Amino acid sequence: MGLEIIKRWRDLRRALAVMRPWRGRLLLLGLLGLPLAGVGLGLVWGVGHALDVLQSGSGDGLLGAVLILAGAFILRAALGALGNLLTTALNSRIELELTQKSFDHLLGLPLLTARSGAYAASSLFFDCRNFISTAGGVYRGFILEGLKAAALWGYLIHLDWKVGLIIGLAAPAAALPFLWLTRRLGRQAARFYDSTADFWSRAVEAAGAPRLIRAYGGRELELRRFSRTGAERRRRLLRQTALQTALGPLGELLTALALGAAVWAGLDAAALTSLSLGQLGSAAVALGWLLVTLKSLYASLGPLESLIVVHRRLDNLWSEPVEVLDGPPPPRDWRELTLNGLAFAYPDGERVFEGLELEFAAGRSYHLYGPSGVGKTTLGRLLCRLYDPDAGTIALDGRDAAGFGRGAWRAQALLVDQEPEFLPGGALEAVFYPGDGDAVQCGEARRLLELVGLSPLIGARCLSQGGSELSGGQRRRLALARALFRRPRLLILDETTSFVDAAAERELLARVRTELPETLLIVISHRERVGALVDRRIQLRRGAAPLIK
Repeated sequence: MGLEIIKRWRDLRRALAVMRPWRGRLLLLGLLGLPLAGVGLGLVWGVGHALDVLQSGSGDGLLGAVLILAGAFILRAALGALGNLLTTALNSRIELELTQKSFDHLLGLPLLTARSGAYAASSLFFDCRNFISTAGGVYRGFILEGLKAAALWGYLIHLDWKVGLIIGLAAPAAALPFLWLTRRLGRQAARFYDSTADFWSRAVEAAGAPRLIRAYGGRELELRRFSRTGAERRRRLLRQTALQTALGPLGELLTALALGAAVWAGLDAAALTSLSLGQLGSAAVALGWLLVTLKSLYASLGPLESLIVVHRRLDNLWSEPVEVLDGPPPPRDWRELTLNGLAFAYPDGERVFEGLELEFAAGRSYHLYGPSGVGKTTLGRLLCRLYDPDAGTIALDGRDAAGFGRGAWRAQALLVDQEPEFLPGGALEAVFYPGDGDAVQCGEARRLLELVGLSPLIGARCLSQGGSELSGGQRRRLALARALFRRPRLLILDETTSFVDAAAERELLARVRTELPETLLIVISHRERVGALVDRRIQLRRGAAPLIK
């Protein structure tokens, strides 16, 4: 039990350390408890004063007592509203900065890590929002409620030291039954967030692959999986909420028992004879308010478990190493690209290449073909340095590609994938992305859209995310125009021209060759006819050296 408490305390400290840049402002928000505590003591005293005035039968001070009570109530409500406003403003600022940090890290992950980790942006933003609301509540709530509890406890000590002493000993002991419940809540919260990640990740993946799902009849399967994971997430959410809700009544019951024992032991015959009616009334009000305050403190133990779990999920993302894109650019006048002993395997252990040896010459075109699963697309991603080889080198004129910056390399080596990706915007913007869209860029983008046969898209038509309203051929043509706009030194077309007939394919490849005469062009395709349109053919074979023709 003791080790568990120490571990939880360490986890909590690490989670709250994230809030260090904003700790001063959060502390100031928590210190709003000082004026609230002062106003609360004024209310408690005002109740006692009003009772004493009524008992004395003199109405001289009654109006003043009523005015004090009314003013204290109004001031307390105003301070509470101000605290809520300032809390919302600060929490939204922190959430924005933390979300930007997380998204920036997400975009910096290597492609294999991002895919194998199944990081969904929607789940990520959910975690950031939940973390901020919980962490901010911890800072503000514990300080504010703690200050109020301390002020009320001090007031009770002032009235009768026995009451204050017993409350000081009995009330904290009421927190002990919460340990078992919060441990259960922590485990349930971990399961809930895992199910949330699975729910959103699968939804994002399915939404990004509509053709795959429809072509293979997977719609019903995905709907069943989505429904099943959503229902499980809902069940875990309800269990977590039930446990967290139980903290409130349990805290109220235990606190009431502790305070009842304190009243029974502290307000003995001597105290009854020494306290006036007003003091007894104010003591009763203080005890009731202290009960509510302590209940709020106990109920805050539940969100602490969620805070630890969410921080663990965010920390897993932040601790992932990001790609280093900086480095010297490769020369644009290189003549030869060679693969020496290239080896690569996916994280699941699937071995694709082992000791691959190939040579490519700038300004030449190649047809890369072979059976499905032999590694054609993987090789294209390795050449573009979207993946890193496990062994061996990719070299330009004998210089290892690892000596050049990834960002500069990718600016010269582009892969037009079978399923190209687009962000929302117009067709012109899709071509010059990520440029700023000046007149020169727009003019060049317009020319390239005409070159690939997409003149109808030059207008103001907007594309949704993924360009789902376009046909497969249009999306690949648009991706080809985008690649031509960058004028790469290595261009890999992965089944880019598979949607057209032989004559149109010959014309399109001829236009690409004319547009980029010095570029190394690699066409990945299953169709034999492509071999007649290129300078050399390379057949990839599983477990054997490539066959070059």
